[in-house]
Amino acid sequence: MPMDTKNLSALSEYLSDVGLVWNESSLDYDRPDDLPAEKLVALPTPYLIETLKGLGDAVDELKQTTWMQSNDFETIMSHKDKVREILDAYPTYSDMTADEIVRGVWVPKNSMYEPLYESLTLRDTMNKRLQRRYATLRDRVEGLFERMRDVSEPVERYEKDWVISAVQVLMNEHNNYGNLRPMFKGIEIAQRYVKLSKMEKVIDFEGNEIASQDALVFTAQSNYEGEYVRFDECVVIEDCHTHDGKVKVVVTQHEADDHWRRTVDRENVWLPDCEDDLVYLEYGRHADEWCWRDDSIWCEDNGAYYHLDDEGEYVFWNERTDEYQCEPPSEGRCHDYHSGFRRNRLSDNTVWTIGFEVEKEDDYPMDAHDLDDVDDTGWCREEDGSLGDDGFELVSPVYDLFQNRMDNDIAESRILRDHIDAEYSSNCGGHINFGKRGITGDELFDQIQAFVPLFITIWRHRLGNSYSQMKRKPDDYKRAGKYSAIHVKGSYLEIRVPPAVKSVTNLLWRRDLMRIVASNCGVKPLQVITMMLSSKSALGQHLRKVYTSEEQIHKIVSIYAQFADDMYSSFNFTSDGAGVFIKSAVRRLKNRKVKGTQIVSYTSEATDRLRNTFGRNYVTDAQSSLEYIDELLND
Repeated sequence: MPMDTKNLSALSEYLSDVGLVWNESSLDYDRPDDLPAEKLVALPTPYLIETLKGLGDAVDELKQTTWMQSNDFETIMSHKDKVREILDAYPTYSDMTADEIVRGVWVPKNSMYEPLYESLTLRDTMNKRLQRRYATLRDRVEGLFERMRDVSEPVERYEKDWVISAVQVLMNEHNNYGNLRPMFKGIEIAQRYVKLSKMEKVIDFEGNEIASQDALVFTAQSNYEGEYVRFDECVVIEDCHTHDGKVKVVVTQHEADDHWRRTVDRENVWLPDCEDDLVYLEYGRHADEWCWRDDSIWCEDNGAYYHLDDEGEYVFWNERTDEYQCEPPSEGRCHDYHSGFRRNRLSDNTVWTIGFEVEKEDDYPMDAHDLDDVDDTGWCREEDGSLGDDGFELVSPVYDLFQNRMDNDIAESRILRDHIDAEYSSNCGGHINFGKRGITGDELFDQIQAFVPLFITIWRHRLGNSYSQMKRKPDDYKRAGKYSAIHVKGSYLEIRVPPAVKSVTNLLWRRDLMRIVASNCGVKPLQVITMMLSSKSALGQHLRKVYTSEEQIHKIVSIYAQFADDMYSSFNFTSDGAGVFIKSAVRRLKNRKVKGTQIVSYTSEATDRLRNTFGRNYVTDAQSSLEYIDELLND
């Protein structure tokens, strides 16, 4: 209903229950002689309350008619006389004077009278709010009728639209009293105190009999709302922020422990009602306290809130990134290591993600391009302690693997090309961050496991580096931590084994390799071998852009098979104990007229690296496979 008759009736009953009786002859509220006068409040007259109730009933009657619900102009217009009949039926007091509309009454300050003064301000009284509500609703229904009465033939389209729109507004009218809700909620509790004042004993929420003068009433925030409790067995929170405004809250100790919070400014807050406006401070001078969201600072560095007072001491604004960070912004040529911003260039439809960390040792880009200009590209230039004085790491945004946004960004930026094409040394790496939305790093590793030996093969010269160590088994990679060749993170993989990015062309080659990997996730090593050997497959063609002779491809296949045998423990799958994948590779290479001695020379590099890295464990597991390879020398 547009007007809640139950609430309005409760308001009338409440005014009477607390001893305020309307005197028709004096047009004033009478009060008992023994009622102490402490506070003056403005109250609505019974006329205004009855007018609101009547108008509300009239609108509700209109809403119940099928012809008003039709949203059809001709149907509604055919009932315009009925609209006037219904509207004329509600009681009106249009000749009321200002004095007849509102009365100033002195009331005492105790629990029974709280709704009259606690929920409202002196400048915006209960009476004024009810008047505004009445005026708004009356204007809507009267305006609708006037427009219906004045419509003449032929009917302009805009007039039809106006009537239909006005009807829809009225039909969607809800029980909207604005900020009068605290008053109605307060009345529900106050009526309990009215009854309480008339009794000697009451039954509390646990079924115990207690003296009425010792009783309080649980408020709406409690699971026992409206029930009685001894004053010393509950928690009373004065001026507590709730969705009903600042009110007195009465709850159990357990409920207070769970939901009552005090802000840095010592304001009481009921958390379930205000949790969107409140934040918890983990760090700073107000650590382990709560504050209003408007008084907080979000720090992107550690994903935590700080109080405004912490700026300049615990958090610092970075003009370059338009973000707060934990350390003062660097004034040098690079951001501090891993303290810079991280951007993403993803869309809602992104599934596969890619990002690069390009390490270089070259002063030229840093001298030629100011840090602010580099920041404008969305890529972040940072220091890296593993590099020389002229070293830097350029961290890309996170891109959609299968969109060309990265290509376009680089093509349109001389700054990016100068950095990516800069000089490098053997100290430099070119990490690839590779992810798939919706799955964990562990799950992604399992999906592309067959390509891990390929990464190890292509970039095997980096395996001796302490920053990218080879592991034997998938579980070893998942437990290894940061400095393994493939670092399995929570939601993506950091492929650390690639060496320095040589150029823009080299960077895009790596990106395209990861596209092929993503398009073939779930394949097995035998399928990867087939793809490498075929000059018609996407992988075969891509490898041949770098490995230009078939001899180089044969060597890559032979080394891959050795690494894959060890990772998959395929020695256990054959009757003679030789690895499944090296046997398949040997067979296929022989079909291509590759001599056994040549195959042995190809595989020796992988065998030596596995033996030197894993020692006796590898030799024992691969003994039969090693003997199988040695026999190739007799071919």
